[in-house]
Amino acid sequence: MPRYFFRCFECLSVSAIDTPDRLGYDFKALCGACGDPRPIEFMGEVKQNSLIRREDRTPCDYRCTSATGPNCECHCGGPNHGTNKVVEFISVVGSIPVITPPSPISARTRAREFRELYNQILSQIPGQREYERKRAGEYLDPIDFNKACKGKYDRARLRQIEKMRSHPARMKALRELTKTPPKIYSTQPALFTGGTHA
Repeated sequence: MPRYFFRCFECLSVSAIDTPDRLGYDFKALCGACGDPRPIEFMGEVKQNSLIRREDRTPCDYRCTSATGPNCECHCGGPNHGTNKVVEFISVVGSIPVITPPSPISARTRAREFRELYNQILSQIPGQREYERKRAGEYLDPIDFNKACKGKYDRARLRQIEKMRSHPARMKALRELTKTPPKIYSTQPALFTGGTHA
């Protein structure tokens, strides 16, 4: 019976599921250890001593397999041309993880510790309120738009930290981020003054 591994984005708990069903990126499950509302991350399927991921792709690119004309300039030399063929690709993504599940209390503690510091830093990024308004689809005047752009480097760094898969490493990175002053994208309002370009 196939075994699949998953990891929580928040507390980083790793779990395994044995099931005859074929699971993949579209499988949605929630973390029972910390209660994070986001679906857990699909890590891969066990195959011998490795984790693999299966993906359906075209053997060539879409210009070849979806072509309607007769000329094939692809590496296949014509066999896949215009066939709309899709094949299964299997890629090895790593070794099988060792599961050391934390207790639900420590998983929730880890998740809370990360999220509190993350949100604290996020709230201190210059122009965060304007950025949230912009994300919600609100039109911003040029001054507020400039404010929304100010914290883009810090927001990008926070996204990188959130993708880390070690709790001590991402907590260390967050603490280092609190010691550095925020990077400012621009200090002047982006106002259009008219005129022509030479």
